[in-house]
Formats: sequence, structure tokens, C-alpha cells
Amino acid sequence: MNKEKNQNNIDAGEEKRVEKKKAPKLAKETRKRFLKKGSYSFALCVIVTAVVVALNLMMGQLPASVNEIDISEQKLYSLSEQTLNVLKELDKDVTIYHIASKGSEDDILKKMLAQYEAHSTHIKVELKQPNLNPQFTSQYTDDVVSENSLIVVCGDKNRIINYSDMYESSYSATTYQEQITGFDGEGQITSALNMLTSENLPVMYTLQGHDELDLSSGLKTMIEKENISVQELSLLTMDAVPEDCHILLILSPRVDLSSEDAEKIRAYMKAGGKAVVATYFTMEDMPNLDSVMADYGVGISEGVILEGDSSSYAYQNPMYVVPSIADTAYTSDLADSNYFVLTPIIQAVQTLMDADDSVKIMPLLTSSAQSFEKKNPESAETLEREDGDELGPYSLAVAVEKTEEEIVSGMVVIGSESVFDEGVDSVVSGANYMFLMNIFSQLADHETTSAIASKSLSYDSLNITTGQVVFWRNITMFVLPVVLLMIGGIIWFGRRRR
Repeated sequence: MNKEKNQNNIDAGEEKRVEKKKAPKLAKETRKRFLKKGSYSFALCVIVTAVVVALNLMMGQLPASVNEIDISEQKLYSLSEQTLNVLKELDKDVTIYHIASKGSEDDILKKMLAQYEAHSTHIKVELKQPNLNPQFTSQYTDDVVSENSLIVVCGDKNRIINYSDMYESSYSATTYQEQITGFDGEGQITSALNMLTSENLPVMYTLQGHDELDLSSGLKTMIEKENISVQELSLLTMDAVPEDCHILLILSPRVDLSSEDAEKIRAYMKAGGKAVVATYFTMEDMPNLDSVMADYGVGISEGVILEGDSSSYAYQNPMYVVPSIADTAYTSDLADSNYFVLTPIIQAVQTLMDADDSVKIMPLLTSSAQSFEKKNPESAETLEREDGDELGPYSLAVAVEKTEEEIVSGMVVIGSESVFDEGVDSVVSGANYMFLMNIFSQLADHETTSAIASKSLSYDSLNITTGQVVFWRNITMFVLPVVLLMIGGIIWFGRRRR
């Protein structure tokens, strides 16, 4: 027994010695395997990092149209289809100088300029820092050019876009301060491109000298964005309407035209001229202005149109007519939309009995069948329809085309100046000015209006009551955490039972 025990002890000792000899070798092999695996991991990390860096560098070299995604609600950093079409057809080199100090560039403007450069090889954007190039802007203007303004140059022509013109603002009745409501950078830049690359711009002359209404600054800006030059015209010192006149605007004269002015306008129209006439309600006769319109088979009624259909007037006032919009070449954009034109204190445009076959009259705005005419609303005892008030519908704005000896001329007659009023236009979200811009674009022979609407920067605030605040606070602070804890407990308990 002792002998066997001793033998076992000897065998155990031998095994320990063998294991001691194997331990260093095993540890060495383990270290080798670890180092081998670690080397692979390190190499893989280096490769992945290198690939990521290379991809970032490659993406950085791609144009902004590829490597940037516009997720803003108003698509502030994207170009409209109109601008993309302009850039596609651009065949002249244009340089856009961004006047700004390094690091102080307007972010929205900077990204939009990158989009222009990315979509056309003819566009080049350069940053010009005023502190490094103090005399640069003097090549183009004597005026002070503010920070973040643009100078668009094509050949020997240029246009300056002031930074203040790229943002729209309005007065807030809540904060009693001016607040920025829209960004018009794309509209201004694309308009400049159209203007600088076009050979001849149409000119609109606004007639002066008869106490006419002035164009509002907002409408004038829109007309110029449509690349129609606006100039004033007094026929008193001129022998004729200028030959470069594409559109003659006679905007609500308070005083009748002289017979000489009427003859000059008649000669201009006979040669293929185009005119827009808006009238002002007055009890005074205007025979010379009437004679110009009569050549086109139309005239203005004596009274004012009131609406008998409550769905066709605004502010519970039947004189604030909301007319139907006809589907014509002048109004198709509005006729297919949910916009409404508002025309307070408007007269009917009548078709004269002696209009001949050379004249084609197209109604643009029409009152309802329940509308009626008050001959003298100022002295009327009621705005309701009375005996003698003739029922409609009435044409409130018409477009007339006249063909005489194969020469085509055109005239648009609107029975109210209110369509041109900026305050009235704001009530209908710009629909009145859209109506006018479609007319001007058609008369200027533009296929479509190129004026691009500004992009809204305003936001709607969420107003909730105190009770709603308490309710949602309890939901988020108490109910949701308890529900999540219960779900977690159910999952944990279910796993323990498995």
C-alpha cells in the first residue's frame, strides 16, 4: 500500500513538472494569438478610418447640388424649377461677387450661391472682403455697398443686389418690432441673371401729368424682378409715346387726358401698342380717356358694383367684391389655384354696342349673377338692392385684342385702382399682385412669369392653455415613465420564467 502511495506521489510530482515546463510555452502561444488578432483589429481600424476620411474628402469635392440635402420646410437652400431652367439655358459667363468679410457671410445666402455655382459652369462666385478690397465696389457704384450684398456681372453689364432687398420684414403687433418674414435671395439673383443675359428688356411707361396713382414700391419691385423696366412718361413735352414702350400703364387718373395726349396714345396703340388702364370712381366725365377705350369696344359704367351673394364679398361689405377669375392666358395661374382677388369699390367694364369684328374681348374678372350696380352709392340710403339696380353678372376686368391691317394691339381695362393697392393685396396673400403680374408678363410677351416668390421665414406659434400645460406635463413626467417601467418589468419577469 505504501509502495503504491509513494508511486502516486512520484507521478503527481512528475505531472506538475511537466505542466510547469508547458506553461511558458502555452503563455507564449497565447500572446502570439492575441498579438495576431490585435494586429488584425488595428489594421482593420486603420483601413476603415482611411476609407471614411477618403470618402469625406471626396464628398467635399463634389458640388453642393450633390453633397447637400435641403431639409428645410421652405426649401431655403434649393433652387426652384424656374431658376434651374434659367441656368440650363445660360450661355454667358456670369460672376457673382459676394461682398462680405470672411466668417460673416449670411449662411442662407452662402449656401444658395453654392447651388447656383453647382448647377451651371457659367456661374462663378467670388468672396470680396471689404477690408481687403476697400475700392472694389467703386468699379460698379458710387454708393456704399452693405455687407452681404451681391454684385452680379456679365460682360460690361452689372446689377447690384442690396442685402436689405433679399429679406422681407413686417411689423409685429405682438412684439412691436420689425421681424424678418421672408427670404427673396433667389428671386433677386435669378432676376439679375435674366436681366444681364437678355439682349433687350421690355419697358413699361407709367403715364404722368393727370394726377395718376403711383405704383407701390412692392409692385414696382415685382415688375422689375419680371425684368420689365419701369419708367415715367409725360406726354406734355413729347411728340409721341417712345418707340421702346412695350406697355403703357394709365393708372387711375383723377383728371381727364388732354385731347393731344389721347391722340398720341391712339397713334401708339394703332402701331401695335399695349396698354393697361385702371379707373377711379368719380362722378366727373372723362371723354378723352373714354374715347381711347372706346376704340377697343369697351367703356366704364357710371356706378359701382355691389355683391348680393354673401360668398362673393369680404368683411361683410357688399362693396368689397371677390370676383370669379376666368381661365385665360392672362389668368390661368390664378384660375387653377385657391387664391382670391379682392376688388373694393369697382366699376363694371361694359362692351359697347358699336364694337366691330376686329375686336376680341375676354373677361378676366366677373361678379356673380346676384351682383347689382348702384349709380351713386355715396347718396344711396342702403347697400341692399333696390328697384332700378340692375342685376349682373358684370365684367370687372377685361383683356381686349384688336387686329387692324394685320397689326395686333392689346388693352387690359380694370374697373378699379384697388387692385394696385398694397394693403388690399396683403389681405389676399398677394393674389392681386399675382393677377397684375400675369397681365404684365403676357403683355411683355413672356411665355411665363419669371418672377420668383420669396420664401417664408415666419413661423406659427403654438398657443396652449394652462390646463393643457398641466395635462401634458403630467403625461410626460409621470404617466409615460410609469408605463415604460411596467413594460420593462413585464419583459424582465417573462425572461426569468424561461
